[in-house]
Amino acid sequence: MEPKHIILGLMEAVVWYFFIYYLLVTIKKPDRNLWIASAVLLALFYLGFVLCPWVRHTPAWQGL
Repeated sequence: MEPKHIILGLMEAVVWYFFIYYLLVTIKKPDRNLWIASAVLLALFYLGFVLCPWVRHTPAWQGL
């Protein structure tokens, strides 16, 4: 396994961890600004989706 794949896998795990953490903190604290929280969650979700190896190795993604 290449070191690049290991690093990308670790980055993906960290991004998904922060996504779940931020989601749970946002649900727990009702005084949060939902516009900012939704933007942060959307960015984290998109980043986690892009880092996923299943997505990166599809022919459609390779053609972009």
